[in-house]
Amino acid sequence: MPGDPAVYTAASFQSMPMSHTADDVFTPPMVTNRRAEAKACKDPVAYRFFQSHPLATAEGNQAQLYLRLAANDSIRPLGDLGAPVTCVWRPDRVERHMRYEHLDFSSVTRMAVRSDAVLLELTVRNLSRQVTIEPDLYMRLLGGVEKLEDTSVWNTVASPMAATRFDESRRAFIFSGAGGAVAVQGIDHAPRGARSSVALAEWVSDGDMRGIVSNKVKSPSVYAGFGLSVRLSPGAAWRLRFVHVIGDDMQRALADYDMLIRGFEEEAARAEHEWAEEIAAAFLPGNDRFSGCLPTLRNVDEPIQRAYLGGVSNLLFMKRTPVGGILPRVYKSISPRSGPTCWLWETEQAAPSIALLDPRYLRDISSVWMQSDIHGGWAVNYLSGQMLGTTYSVNDYALFMTAHEYMRFTHDIGWLDIRLGTATVADHLRQCATSWKSRPRDGALADYGSARHLLECVPTYEHGVASLNAANAWMSRQLVDLLEDRLTLAERNLLGSDAAAIASDVLGRLLRDDGTFFCLYPDGRLQGVAHCYDFAVVSAALDVDLSPTMRGRMTDFFLHRLMTPSWMHALAEDDPAAALNFRTDHSATGAYSSWPAQCIRALARAGRYKEIVHWLGVGNPSGGIAGVARQGPYGQGTFHGGPGSLLEGGAARKAPDDAPHYEEWIDLAGAAFVWAILEGVFGLKVPLRGPVSVTRAAWDLMPTAVIENLVVGGQRYRVVGGALEGGAL
Repeated sequence: MPGDPAVYTAASFQSMPMSHTADDVFTPPMVTNRRAEAKACKDPVAYRFFQSHPLATAEGNQAQLYLRLAANDSIRPLGDLGAPVTCVWRPDRVERHMRYEHLDFSSVTRMAVRSDAVLLELTVRNLSRQVTIEPDLYMRLLGGVEKLEDTSVWNTVASPMAATRFDESRRAFIFSGAGGAVAVQGIDHAPRGARSSVALAEWVSDGDMRGIVSNKVKSPSVYAGFGLSVRLSPGAAWRLRFVHVIGDDMQRALADYDMLIRGFEEEAARAEHEWAEEIAAAFLPGNDRFSGCLPTLRNVDEPIQRAYLGGVSNLLFMKRTPVGGILPRVYKSISPRSGPTCWLWETEQAAPSIALLDPRYLRDISSVWMQSDIHGGWAVNYLSGQMLGTTYSVNDYALFMTAHEYMRFTHDIGWLDIRLGTATVADHLRQCATSWKSRPRDGALADYGSARHLLECVPTYEHGVASLNAANAWMSRQLVDLLEDRLTLAERNLLGSDAAAIASDVLGRLLRDDGTFFCLYPDGRLQGVAHCYDFAVVSAALDVDLSPTMRGRMTDFFLHRLMTPSWMHALAEDDPAAALNFRTDHSATGAYSSWPAQCIRALARAGRYKEIVHWLGVGNPSGGIAGVARQGPYGQGTFHGGPGSLLEGGAARKAPDDAPHYEEWIDLAGAAFVWAILEGVFGLKVPLRGPVSVTRAAWDLMPTAVIENLVVGGQRYRVVGGALEGGAL
């Protein structure tokens, strides 16, 4: 079937071409080598957010190419010329292309493997068949580089000024910043002139406006760069290679730069090969890069495959191997603006998918959080181990779920007896499951505080919310299943009665006739909020308590007020709070990275498989969710995709990090689509104990589909047309 590769490669993940001008609402893609990362700009060459925590560079467009316009003798950045830039993302590179008059600019941006360095290759082509063109080009660099002492959640940029010198033999600027940080930025052509300055106007030209025609280096500087001499006969092309190394050791940085500028092609090939090896390992049982592997899908409709690989790309791209961190391997939560952070909530959303690919990490990060004050922050700094930010009310549930999913997919129940700090894992999970009792309560409903500790941008969603109270019932029941004879009969009975009381209050007091839920305020008022988070969490946590009528009303609410052809609204458009905030992840303007994935699982519990498959993109003119995945990994927020929404190739467009959206290009939570498709489309059921099973789910819609290399609890399974085969590894 088209789009069903025998072996997944980097090309399997390649995005569709996306063409935009600098004025468009669009977020360009990123590159990473699993230590460093950088994000392309709305420009054919420049990039920003180049960092390798704790090393950071200055905010702004790095390696920005300028062109002198003869018509008015002005010097303008290419991205500001009004011509659209076309971007294509692959895990190993970002390709960009722009045409301006008779000039064609194309670039490939990669991250080096052996060094924290950006590799940029630029090609300028003369499209004229008759005229020789001599474009007057300038490449502007930013000098700021710093080894940050405070690597907090959002502190990810360096001071803009740095000590500067130009090494003419290397054709490179060398910058020295705070904390011993260094950057080396250079090219493989001798420039017409090299210049650095504090003021941009001085960098661009002297008073005679002749541009950069000679060396004039000032230190310290903010801006630096080169004047470039280019002569293009008709149809000819000119190539420039640029390397940007950052580090905390001058001699090592210079040696790395020399190696990369001389061996540019070799390193580019190495980057491609490294990503090919990483992708192959992710689907191979017993590989040496992950502690597990992901299943391979064969003979499935292309949109299903694409949506699945979208979730895979979120996992692979967010893997980090930091030097000197608290763990040898982590999965960063969001990029690029976030520091070296692992958030509990993002990890919980992706937990089943991580449990397949890298269960040991799920155990390790859960162990870190069990020995941290999870009520004193929303994320852990994976370099220092410090908790960062304010607290999220979800943290107890998130930690419990993360640990639970590790045990569910590995059957390592003995982990419960391991002592972490002053308590066993079992004790830590008991604390998570019962922490609601220490909160203010009305009956069995706990108060989870103000909006800033919940969805942040939905001001009415606060206090006694259905989602986290339903989660308390689920945790109470799961604790009984997990701990078994570690609990007394009285403890088991109390947990069971607590769960029943919570379920009764959530469904009896908070569920509304239209399938949405109230929030219970401290003064006793009931505030209705039509949000997807209640739909997804209550559907899962109170699965055994929901009557068919209740589930039907909740499902109808989602299908008619939240779902769009290719994505969804997190908050219903007709909810009064929709006018109070426009942040795309949790409001009515769009939805968060994993909300559609969690809603797929909720729809599956309601038996709505045809709707799921169509929403994913099969027979869907908009492209469905697969159309979002064709833009690259799932972002933190995506526009809703309904009437009036910004679209990309017919499907909902990823939201940018500009105001008022503030959405990161990638979010680990998007990996939730991996398990959502395996469970919601193919009916895979993984119990805490015992073998995997399969329901009919959507198999009748894809009767020849095959799932290979599903590894759970030391057993490897294969599913063919809905029939399960399996045995020990």
